[in-house]
Amino acid sequence: MNDMLFSIIVPIYNREACIHLAIESVIAQTYPVWELILVDDGSTDQTENICRRYATEDSRIHYYQKDNGGVSSARNFGLARVTGEYVLFLDSDDVFAESCLITLKQRLDAQAVAPDMLCFGKPNGAKSWTPTEKNEPEWVDRDQLRNNYLPTHINIYPQHQHFLLNFIWNKCYRTKLIKENYLQFDEGRRTWEDGLFVVNCLDNANHLLLLPDVLHGGCSAPDVDHLSGKFYDSQISTYLQDETNFKDRFAGEFDFFSEHYCHANLETLNTLFSAAYKTHGGKAKDLMTSAAQWPIVLHWVGN
Repeated sequence: MNDMLFSIIVPIYNREACIHLAIESVIAQTYPVWELILVDDGSTDQTENICRRYATEDSRIHYYQKDNGGVSSARNFGLARVTGEYVLFLDSDDVFAESCLITLKQRLDAQAVAPDMLCFGKPNGAKSWTPTEKNEPEWVDRDQLRNNYLPTHINIYPQHQHFLLNFIWNKCYRTKLIKENYLQFDEGRRTWEDGLFVVNCLDNANHLLLLPDVLHGGCSAPDVDHLSGKFYDSQISTYLQDETNFKDRFAGEFDFFSEHYCHANLETLNTLFSAAYKTHGGKAKDLMTSAAQWPIVLHWVGN
């Protein structure tokens, strides 16, 4: 087996309670050719001491500190330092399955052409979620990406069709795809940066390999504070701006007048309104009123 270096990026902020679990899940990989890039985004707890100890003990682990700039800033910092052929992103409160890298390597070795992305499964409650129902890897070419997977990710079709989950951590990305297309995370946002990154990757990819393997080990610390569980006032405007941009960007390819597209987005907007009301009570009215005046919302209502 020829060596193939995997680069794993972990953005970290105040994770003294669980970062050791993420690191140890990488150390435990049965495939040993990897580099772990730990990006400390201005932690103020004992995260630094924990990470430095692991980096001292294992030369494959690289620890960096930077001023706090958010998770997107930390991931971009890591991307600028990767040297592997493929990149994975691991959240600081998540773990990989022990067989993650060896399975990816074996699946890659079996392909005549190197895929730009691989998508694998994760635990999901009492059962596991995988991106394909087949027992073997499923090859997705450029036409399928453009006609099925990309539009499904922006809600043109129901998400149970051709869906990969809008997350970055159940995927493996070819470094060449990221570097040659200058793909980065939007550092100006606090939420949904991963979904936008995945859309941009799908938009530029030529090949995708869907795997039936569950390689993500799930969340190691369900009781810690999760960014994805918070509501920010900017979420509504960020969401509407994304949909506006998608409509302008892909108007020539996809049907943005479909009943499903309009209905699905109105449902999402209603969910955001509920979160805003739960957070702010009656003061959320201004956010809702402002959102209702966006042209994209009038487009959904009118269709």
